[in-house]
Amino acid sequence: MKVTADIYAVLITQTLDALATMIVLPTIPFYALSLGANAFTISLLGSAYNLSQMVCSPALGALSDRVGRKTVMVVGLMGQALCNGAMSYSESVAALLAVRV
Repeated sequence: MKVTADIYAVLITQTLDALATMIVLPTIPFYALSLGANAFTISLLGSAYNLSQMVCSPALGALSDRVGRKTVMVVGLMGQALCNGAMSYSESVAALLAVRV
């Protein structure tokens, strides 16, 4: 099987997505504590991303079948970049949770 440029593009995109998710993960509990979060809220912040990914994956899969995988992946990466940036400007725990989802 020949590895094409398309396969490399998908691999790079998925690697960037995983890195963007994991880079901010260790800082979230400390940031939430500085905003006054309790232990339950911090655990909710940790699982909110996974829960939203579980809920949205089937719909995004169907959407990618209709409009193309590249479009959905690029929009998803841009959305994640915007949300990661918005997390740094969150001034309350509720805003941090909303951006995390």
